[in-house]
Amino acid sequence: MSIRADNRNARRTARDRRDSQGRRLQLVDIENLAGGAGLAPDEYCRVWHIYRHFAFATRPGDQVVLAGSRRTVRAAAPALFGEPVQWRVRDGRDGADLALLEFADVSHAARRFSTLVIASGDHIFADLARAAGAAGMRTHQVIGRGYASIDLWRACDTHAKLRLGAGRSTSSEWTAAA
Repeated sequence: MSIRADNRNARRTARDRRDSQGRRLQLVDIENLAGGAGLAPDEYCRVWHIYRHFAFATRPGDQVVLAGSRRTVRAAAPALFGEPVQWRVRDGRDGADLALLEFADVSHAARRFSTLVIASGDHIFADLARAAGAAGMRTHQVIGRGYASIDLWRACDTHAKLRLGAGRSTSSEWTAAA
């Protein structure tokens, strides 16, 4: 490799490191935060509002990815219209989790972001959190109504618990009240 190529690589690495300061990749399992699938649109909106305004305000350069089943996305996406998020949709057991894991590329993320936020309590994300930490990223877990895996808890550097209360309205209740 030539000196010129080495300099170009060094500048790119320094730029990547500088640009990634403070940027966060936020992976949000909206079903886990809200406490399940099939909730009313206003409940997903409320959970998102609490997450965004009290747990993690989105900053320029952040990337926010929400995941859920088709049923959840049909209810939540219209309520969150205009929010700066990307959606990943997958049905089935652990569908939202698997959709987020398929999206997450730790080596790529570590070059672009300083922090990985995992908004879920599911144990399936523990290996991702450990890999992100080993790649030099800070890891933060946000827990909603869903349960928190001890393995994931231990794999993350810091944690937050959303105060959502016990209330949980279903789509059918919302439809009946509408």
